[in-house]
Amino acid sequence: MPTIDNIGQRILYETPSAAALLFVGAAGYIATGDRKVREQLEQPKTQLKHWRKMFLWAVPNMSVLVVGGTVAAIAAYTQTKNNLWLYGATTFGSIIPYTIFGMGKTNSYLSNSLKESGEADLKE
Repeated sequence: MPTIDNIGQRILYETPSAAALLFVGAAGYIATGDRKVREQLEQPKTQLKHWRKMFLWAVPNMSVLVVGGTVAAIAAYTQTKNNLWLYGATTFGSIIPYTIFGMGKTNSYLSNSLKESGEADLKE
């Protein structure tokens, strides 16, 4: 039976896994379910507007999951000294530089092309 002392520790150990599962679930939806919706839209501008709405939704939400999961994994490492937590934190944390540097150019190009066409609603 869990005691008060180890409940916090159990929460700490479960947080990185929960964040990773939520991230994978949301990313899976965006990659598969949302893609099917976008493919049904006929006009490329309409597809691009839909992508932008999803992108603007995903950036803050997914960032919270990545940062929270990474920090929790590092905290779990400090408690256990088990290197697997560091491997997980590094893998999970690498999503941010990949998004900024690997996908940043593509995302900026798509957003800017929509803005330049006058089709973007900047309040979305």
